[in-house]
Amino acid sequence: MLTRERFARMLDPYILKVYENVVEKGDDYVGRIFSVQTSNLAEEKVTGIGAADLPQKWAGQVYYSDISPLWDKSFRHEKYSLGIKFERELWEDAQHAEVKQRVNAAMLSIYRFRQLHAHWIFNNAFGECKTPDGQPLCSTAHPLSPDNPATQGNKGTKDLNLDALEETRIAMLNFTDDKGKKLLIVPDLLVVPPSLEVKARELVESSGRPDTADRVDNVRKGAYNVLTLPLLESSGSWFLVDSKLMKQYCLWFDRRKATPERDEDFDTEVIKYKAVCRFSYGVINWTWCYGHQVA
Repeated sequence: MLTRERFARMLDPYILKVYENVVEKGDDYVGRIFSVQTSNLAEEKVTGIGAADLPQKWAGQVYYSDISPLWDKSFRHEKYSLGIKFERELWEDAQHAEVKQRVNAAMLSIYRFRQLHAHWIFNNAFGECKTPDGQPLCSTAHPLSPDNPATQGNKGTKDLNLDALEETRIAMLNFTDDKGKKLLIVPDLLVVPPSLEVKARELVESSGRPDTADRVDNVRKGAYNVLTLPLLESSGSWFLVDSKLMKQYCLWFDRRKATPERDEDFDTEVIKYKAVCRFSYGVINWTWCYGHQVA
């Protein structure tokens, strides 16, 4: 007889297996974009500091650089949950297909939820996603420091083509720190929505320039990798990125991972599974990215 206890013992391994295959081993954009860290605190705080001066010629003693404070960034973890329930009748009537469908739907929802948040910084790069200076990730008015109102920008409105890509690369190479020194940015990743993937790959992988009649040599062939983000909401916007700095300046903190947990209710004869997670994420610097907002 398929008792409640036996049903739970049979279901637990299946749920954990689906969780592992769908959530843990799924194509995770969180790890592609963010530096993922665990947290033991209710809130993580990153202190912003400016650049140091260049070393100076010896003049009888060590030269000590003044380093100015920049903006701080706090990461307060948000809590989310999802649960599924199985009535006694499901296992008494051997409705195994429905049970599996419920499990698969719940695990897919958990996976998709995490990926939606991974895409959030790009979907909101021109608005809600703020850097510590108070500006959107991609803005025309990033101040150099709290004490220096001079600005520089990393936002454009050009359609994706080779000329726009080259102009954007040059603009990123001219980014400076708070002391006005160039930052040695290395743009090497083109981030696009699915609607621009074919164009992006043609631009960066073709031997000849696709925008010229005689297909002159594409000197930027192989200079960039392409990352297609399937959940990008804009069909025309695109981003040029320094991938190493992206992982350095995009932080994700897992306080509690959404591992399935089980409970049973004696009175209602319902077995319940829940997945509760707490996490936070954001950007602490904007210089790794240049975005073009195209309708």
